[in-house]
Amino acid sequence: MNRKRISAMVIAAFMLFLYACGSASENNVEMGFEGQEVSFTPCLDTDVEITLYAIGRWENFEALEEVAQGFNDFYPNVTVNYALPDDFVLTLKNRLITGEELDFYLLQNPDWDDFDVYTREAADFEEAGIDFSNMPPQVKQEGYIDGKMKLFPIVQSVNGYMVNTTLLEKQGLSIPKNYHEFIAVCRRLKEKGVTPVMGYPDSVYIPSDNSFFMDVAMADNREEIVEGLNRGEDNFGIVEQNLKDALELKEKGYISPEGDDLEDGYNAVIMRFLEGDVPFMACSAEGFSGVKKREDKSQSFVNNPFSYEFIPSPTGETGFEACYSQDVVLCAYGKSPDVDYTLEFFRFLSTKEQLDIMGTVKGMPTVTENSGDKRFEVLENLSDTEKIYFSDTGMDYRVAEAYRGACKALGNGETDVEGAVEVFRQLMKN
Repeated sequence: MNRKRISAMVIAAFMLFLYACGSASENNVEMGFEGQEVSFTPCLDTDVEITLYAIGRWENFEALEEVAQGFNDFYPNVTVNYALPDDFVLTLKNRLITGEELDFYLLQNPDWDDFDVYTREAADFEEAGIDFSNMPPQVKQEGYIDGKMKLFPIVQSVNGYMVNTTLLEKQGLSIPKNYHEFIAVCRRLKEKGVTPVMGYPDSVYIPSDNSFFMDVAMADNREEIVEGLNRGEDNFGIVEQNLKDALELKEKGYISPEGDDLEDGYNAVIMRFLEGDVPFMACSAEGFSGVKKREDKSQSFVNNPFSYEFIPSPTGETGFEACYSQDVVLCAYGKSPDVDYTLEFFRFLSTKEQLDIMGTVKGMPTVTENSGDKRFEVLENLSDTEKIYFSDTGMDYRVAEAYRGACKALGNGETDVEGAVEVFRQLMKN
């Protein structure tokens, strides 16, 4: 009997275990997103001694470690071993073939182009009976590959700005909550000799993707627009218009040229923000997650600490604009000899408590609602007209990457708006 056949039988047996578990114990019951009770009760041999091996691109994965500690309350002899290989891509591809030390793995944006390779042998979480009712349906929707739930969302991504609220308050200003307020605040700061916005050239215009996604999702002729965009066409000019809107900040002198000197889009951006003289620093939620950890590494911040917050793009007519996407996911290796315990671990992770731990420890928005994380309180309070999920757009994910590629070309000064639209088209052809 071949190994693939064995793995299929293991998953089928695991499904029977799930049904055998029956109702939840009173101590572990919580309410899911859709209102039903969702809980965790062990379904396998709790005395087994095994190691589950995981790899990813993150050097440290403290959130996974904390979830694993909780799992040990039920399975004290199961060890979760996470590692960052020297060559993640080569290591993952090799282990997907050999099966050596691989039970689950982390995928991120750079891996999107090879998704077919990385998910071919991934287990189907839905088929395995994993309950995703603690997540909004739109979050779960992004986990499907060819009709199978192969991607397990663990945090959400949204682009926006780090905001130095202390600096704004000293200038008699408050956080802008829509486009008109944002431009007014930028104008006041500029008049006072403070350049409002900074960002790494590759990402200084990236917050505009919120507007782009919102415009697509809310359009009356959305289906026609999406059909064209998925073919790499901008027949309705929606790419061009959003790039023009993004460039307006530079044309008005609101973007600091100092951003061109930043060495990278993560650590250098954070350390520059912590110097305390940048009102708005363009970033992703993942970028913002690293600020707290670096406070004591900035002598400027240690000497003159200040308050700061994350906000999504203040670019809507009447409010913020935020598009959630699942840029970080986990996959379970379906051919692992311990796939039953791997899936049991994911069943544990699917409870709201553990999903909230995953997001809050990582410092990114959780895939649940009402997590209570004060760092992203602004996101918790967004109205339905201020937020969408990427799955609401109906676009292929390649469109998002191509639009961001056009933003990068514009931010790097490589081209003008017309040229950036052409970059979008070319990226969609690749």
